[in-house]
Amino acid sequence: MRQIHHYPIVKCHDCRKEFIHEKDRLHHVREEHERKVDYRKHKGS
Repeated sequence: MRQIHHYPIVKCHDCRKEFIHEKDRLHHVREEHERKVDYRKHKGS
């Protein structure tokens, strides 16, 4: 099937996962990467 819309691919800078929309990438970063960073910060305290 021919693709009608050509969206630029947005990649996560940490894991290189690909997204169609920047808002989806930002949500991914908040949920996956920032949560892990916060856990590491509190773990050492």
